[in-house]
Amino acid sequence: MLNRTGEQFWSEINQDCMRITMKDEKQTKFDKDIWRIGGSKSREQILQKWTDFNEMFKEYFRKNRFHQTELFDLNSYFYQEEIHRLLTDADLRIPKHLQDLWLNIQGKTSRRVLVTMDMFNGQPVLVKSSQVCEIHSSGDYLKAMEKLAIFPDILVVDLNGAFGEIDTANRRIIKQLALKYHVHTGGGLRTIEDLEEMLNSGIRRCVMASGEDSLFEKIPKDRLIVEISVNEKNEVLIHGRRTNTHVNILTRLHQLIDVGVRVISITFVQTEGHLSGIPRQQVRELISQIPYDIEKIYIAGGVSSLDDLDYLWSFPRIIPVLGSAIWKNKLTIGQIYNRMLYFDESGLVPAIIQDINGSVKGLVYMNEKSIEKTCENRVLYRYSRKLQRVIMKGEMSGDQQQIIQLSVDCDSDALLITVDSHKPFCHTGNHSCFNVQTSLKGNFAILADHIKSRMSTDSYTGKIQRNPSLALVKIMEELWEIVACHHDNQIDECSDMIAHLIMYLNGMGISIEDICNELNRRRWMARGLTTPMIEQKPKEIIIGITSSKYTDKTDRFAEEELGIRIRRQSGRNFYVSGQIIDRDKFSKYFHSDANFQITLFSSKPKDMIWLLAAKRLTHIITFDPVVKNYPKTYATVHEIVDPTICLALVCRSGESIEPAKWTKTNKVLIASEYICQTTRFLEEHHIHRHTYHIDKISGASEAFLVNTKKYLLADTIVESGRTLKQNQLEIWNVIVPRGEIRIGLYEYIFAKNE
Repeated sequence: MLNRTGEQFWSEINQDCMRITMKDEKQTKFDKDIWRIGGSKSREQILQKWTDFNEMFKEYFRKNRFHQTELFDLNSYFYQEEIHRLLTDADLRIPKHLQDLWLNIQGKTSRRVLVTMDMFNGQPVLVKSSQVCEIHSSGDYLKAMEKLAIFPDILVVDLNGAFGEIDTANRRIIKQLALKYHVHTGGGLRTIEDLEEMLNSGIRRCVMASGEDSLFEKIPKDRLIVEISVNEKNEVLIHGRRTNTHVNILTRLHQLIDVGVRVISITFVQTEGHLSGIPRQQVRELISQIPYDIEKIYIAGGVSSLDDLDYLWSFPRIIPVLGSAIWKNKLTIGQIYNRMLYFDESGLVPAIIQDINGSVKGLVYMNEKSIEKTCENRVLYRYSRKLQRVIMKGEMSGDQQQIIQLSVDCDSDALLITVDSHKPFCHTGNHSCFNVQTSLKGNFAILADHIKSRMSTDSYTGKIQRNPSLALVKIMEELWEIVACHHDNQIDECSDMIAHLIMYLNGMGISIEDICNELNRRRWMARGLTTPMIEQKPKEIIIGITSSKYTDKTDRFAEEELGIRIRRQSGRNFYVSGQIIDRDKFSKYFHSDANFQITLFSSKPKDMIWLLAAKRLTHIITFDPVVKNYPKTYATVHEIVDPTICLALVCRSGESIEPAKWTKTNKVLIASEYICQTTRFLEEHHIHRHTYHIDKISGASEAFLVNTKKYLLADTIVESGRTLKQNQLEIWNVIVPRGEIRIGLYEYIFAKNE
């Protein structure tokens, strides 16, 4: 009970006596009994009255069981109106924490819905008791999806597939929709191949109505909903609901639980599409018996009123499925969202506004009216606490916010609203009400928009975007700079490559959203459902050998160290063969299994490492500067020192090389075959990386010094030096001296683990 100041105390009362338990100023607890005249002499009478009351109380609950009475009419509790009247009575001045106590007693359950679009012959249709009855949305599925897209969860059903057709137009449409929307699908999914096809297209969950239990065992359970159609007797219907199995749904559920099914959808066929309400007694009796092994239950078939939603939400695990009620305008989208939400004592909920790129734009408050108008008009309306009315965001400035989606939080007392608008949100004219760098720093989509805004300018960024082929060339250049640069410079070089990749995408008309949709599809792929992803171990040893200079050195290494004699053909004949001449040497480094075939593959050094990384080759024979010039995708099997060669930076004879005079505004150009070693050498000699530019060259980089003065330096392997003298070149600096270069046999880095 409450006293006049709204403080709580405890009391017991009957017609003869009232006992009050209170605390005095010293917080000492005491009881006070107040008797009516003559009441203290009526002890036996009072005890009898309590005994009589207890019998009445027990009799009431014997005859009125909650799940059979109040639960059936959950929205008509006899005491709710009285409590509401007391809570809103200003004269009582009930404290806020006690009002919240009532709300906590009522409980807040998460309120979700799944909205549906049935498709037949590529058109959105309505279904009544398993029969297609009419087309809606002018037969335009895109128009229908625009209406549903405001919801975060959408089920699109292929009715042609459900009726037995294969490779339907509906399925192709659904796979396209899954790239953009959070889509579940069902209808015609009968084999593991059907499931894999749809899941790999980006579908979140597949709804299967039939199939062997062994099939359900193979499917990831977080991607599966098993649909069970029942008649008024709870008998399971299959084959497009044309066949009555005469199996009770509870029997079927226990079978599904045994194979790990945790999410189901129950369709009450007799009420489906009739908009006459759900069969409450059937629902109540069924839900009370479904084991809690089933974690989530979708209920479809007849949901047509807000009271139906409230009734279904009163059960744990239940998510109502809405279709005809939306398409026939029995319920508006605004009404559905308002019913999902718990508003505060002022009738408001907070709503976070974010743009389509995920950047937070602001916070507003909304009431039922503003939510109705927002859902109806697809522009943001908010409730102004200052003006005490609903207003459209941007009503005066013209910066309206177009609605994409509304999402209710886990407690159903707040909204996240996504808007597709580049218009500013804040009254100050800023993009966001919060102090963040939303114009640039945020994510790739925001960055791409910023770069794209300069496409028509005469800037470097504009020219590259208008000529995406140039962007591709820059991407290749930046890639090698990433490969070659020191760890401390990785962020800088990776940023350059990403910026040029975005310029290329903008120039090709490919948005970051397109890329994210494809990556999201891959994220949801169910790999290995039909064919286990088992990589076959090679039955062939394929050795890459050099086809350019120093073939005599690599061939001698193969014979003397590995026991393989290499035979090359003369002229333009590319055939190369190998003969094992020393089985002991060969067996030290290769499989001794006689079933293995040996193949030699002639290649340029620059191609070897990529072929090895892609496992097109099992081994390569080359010099270590070749493999060290690429990312670490190789493992050393055997090496020896070649004392006759070195790696050097060369220049034109007599030319003065003074790195101290190199500048950022007039960068020196260096032609490089061995870009990693050359870059590391320059870094170790403290030559600033912004004063030179290295061009990756595929072979004979010294030729760039002979035929043009555009380049100042080039790197090359030097043996006798005769080639340098003939071309009037000389060594400026040695990168790797004689005695430190090795020739070796290398294999794929993870070969030992496979």
